[in-house]
Amino acid sequence: MARRLLLVAVLPALIDASLHAASFVVPRDRDLIHGADAIVVASAVHSYTRVNAAGAIETVTTLSVEESIKGDINTDTIDVVEPGGIGDDGRGAAIPGVPRFRDGNRYVLMLVRTEGEWHVLDIALGNFAFATARDGTELLMRDSSEIVGWNPDGSPHRERARLAAAFLAFSRIEAAGGLAKVDYFVDAESLDLLAPPSNSHLGKAVPLVAPYTATSYTFTISGSLGGRWNVFPSAVNIYTVGSEPGAPGSSTTAVTTGISSWDNDPSSNVNYVYAGADTSGAHTSGLHSPDGENTVSFEQDLSAWGITPFTCSSNGYSGTLGIGGITSAIGTHTGPNGETFATTQEGDVMMNKGLANCTLLFNNGDFNSAVTHELGHTLGFRHSDQTRADNPSTPCSSDPTLECSTSAIMKAFITTGLNGALQTWDQHAVQAVYPGSSVTAPAIPTGVHAHATTSKQVVVTWNAVVGATSYAIFRRDPGVALRQISTSTTNSYTDNSVAASTAYLYAVAAVNAGGSSPTSALDLATTVIFTDDPLVAGVTIIKAVHLAQLRTAVNAVRALDGLSAATFTDSATPGVVVKAVHITQLRSDLDAATSGLGLPSGGWTNAITTGSIIRAVDFQEIRNRVK
Repeated sequence: MARRLLLVAVLPALIDASLHAASFVVPRDRDLIHGADAIVVASAVHSYTRVNAAGAIETVTTLSVEESIKGDINTDTIDVVEPGGIGDDGRGAAIPGVPRFRDGNRYVLMLVRTEGEWHVLDIALGNFAFATARDGTELLMRDSSEIVGWNPDGSPHRERARLAAAFLAFSRIEAAGGLAKVDYFVDAESLDLLAPPSNSHLGKAVPLVAPYTATSYTFTISGSLGGRWNVFPSAVNIYTVGSEPGAPGSSTTAVTTGISSWDNDPSSNVNYVYAGADTSGAHTSGLHSPDGENTVSFEQDLSAWGITPFTCSSNGYSGTLGIGGITSAIGTHTGPNGETFATTQEGDVMMNKGLANCTLLFNNGDFNSAVTHELGHTLGFRHSDQTRADNPSTPCSSDPTLECSTSAIMKAFITTGLNGALQTWDQHAVQAVYPGSSVTAPAIPTGVHAHATTSKQVVVTWNAVVGATSYAIFRRDPGVALRQISTSTTNSYTDNSVAASTAYLYAVAAVNAGGSSPTSALDLATTVIFTDDPLVAGVTIIKAVHLAQLRTAVNAVRALDGLSAATFTDSATPGVVVKAVHITQLRSDLDAATSGLGLPSGGWTNAITTGSIIRAVDFQEIRNRVK
């Protein structure tokens, strides 16, 4: 199925410059319920494509209605219409962000009716997917990566999951005109979700950012296929339709900025060319249907897709900025590394009505970033912080075949201040899907050192590699295989996503346009912060807390290796006399874990036997080994 990009901007008065300027003013759930024409609990049965009267491909999803909470829906099934899809003739259209329904999955949908057809209300806001935690708790979740911004009172919005039964009860009361109690929220970060299996069929690895494939940077058009132009370095012309009053250059500045950003990556062969304004009047279909010309059009009425006009005042702005994607794809071709792609024939961008003279938006450069983002979708790129299928219950980080980033032009909402400039993820995407260089990959990083600075923070450093333009950071968690967690353009990285009293393994790969090095040697970091560190011989008095902390750290390393917690002699309580057995147990239990992790074991300075004097170095060596 196709998807639509929901690119939304909000700028409340006196906004802090560090906040993201492209986002929602997220309504309260009761306001969303009151604004919907209908609300249903339904399961996707099947989807099919059709060509509408304007010649555009649409995907119609038939859903089996389990319950009609609001509206005049009294049938067993309902059809929800969204743009895009693959036609019977092989022609395809894809617009990132369009609600995506999987056969058999259940949803709570808040709907609007336009021209006799049902659409999801405000896309991301009206689409709740059922998910299940490992403890059996049933939840309803929206796509948190798309719902970032502010609450109506001006406070920052933090998307949370909803307890399904309680939220449904709330919705029924509110839809009936009552006033229900809000008692259904739960923090999504605390949930252990049963996520669907990740994709593992994406083909050979791109050497640029191993092990990621070119396909992995694209959104899906049909099955596992992504879309790709197969004409570069030959030129692809981009025209403008209409203009944006008040925007620099009446909007041409934003278009040329976006084109230059994608064209000027030195290691790719993208060749978009701004061909000026379309003056024929024959190429105004945009994403509705192919018309033989690639266009960026302005002040477009998007209400047919349930999108209301953008609003702007002297104090702020809000609404959907625009949509963009692949309007037509016909046939397939072989691209980088022998991977198969749908062949793009036309791509279009449509910017929403109401942007005219929105000075706040134009002056901060986010309008340039928005158009650059949309042009990225015409190149076939997915959102950097979402999976290829935009499943709201599956974060990008859950799929080890994907590179993920929360700071990119292709993030689902604008990162303030980029002014159209590509970030690391964007560069990787354009170089992987449209390679144009034979630069040699860099060497393996050396000197990788990871250490906890607090119980919730680990700093990783390494020696800079000649020729590297960025670095991929990998981490192994307890019960989770080594996977990439971030990128860095410098030779250091601060990991703020760790838990207290937990051990992690880190590795680094160096990256440039020619590819990625193999990962470095692993280094261990344990988030136990030791008291009186370092211990000083003849000065520091050994305390019970020193023994307790070491035991916690050793068991953390054992958990990383999949071993059970060790059992220790004597409790580490105040007044305990530290004995030889305490040290020998710590050493042997730690050695069992580090040897299994491929880390050094043994080699202790002093042999410890019954009656041995326990020295500061005996404690400090174990500390240094685990931290």
